[in-house]
Amino acid sequence: MKWIGMVLCFTLVSCAMVNVYITFPEEQIREAAEEIEGEIEGEPSGDTSYLQFIYGKVLYAEEITPQIKTDSPVIRQAKEKRKSWRKKIDEFKRKGYIGESNRYSVEILRLPEDSELAREVKEIVRKENRERDVIIKELVRINNARLQEEKFREIFAEVKRKYAKKGEWIQLPSGKWVQKE
Repeated sequence: MKWIGMVLCFTLVSCAMVNVYITFPEEQIREAAEEIEGEIEGEPSGDTSYLQFIYGKVLYAEEITPQIKTDSPVIRQAKEKRKSWRKKIDEFKRKGYIGESNRYSVEILRLPEDSELAREVKEIVRKENRERDVIIKELVRINNARLQEEKFREIFAEVKRKYAKKGEWIQLPSGKWVQKE
């Protein structure tokens, strides 16, 4: 009888199910992008909703979400470099020479006729894209999220579209280029 009771007890205990998820949800990646890009860009362009301040987030007890690390010497250095040429990037965007792609990079849309200025546009775009790659690769490395690099790029590109100013060229997720309204 004890034997049957132990087997029955073991069977019931082994049927218990515990779900634990360790992931980097889009919202956390978006917050990391906002933190990094917000420091470089300042305030986002366009209207923001006050609902985000009224309603809190839904948290589920069965989900464990590690905090995304957004700080390292490599990321700090890349942000400082990007800040140093930000005015040029803004100027080139205003003039329609460059735009924000849907892959978290800056793309040349047209070059100025002046060859010296065209060379400067190419150089700034090359440096900006190199530092953006450094940021993404470092985020992936310090968070051990190698399989989520594309998701990081996608969400960072979304945040860059949000920060784009009216009239600047942005590439939608579909690949279509439009001027931000």
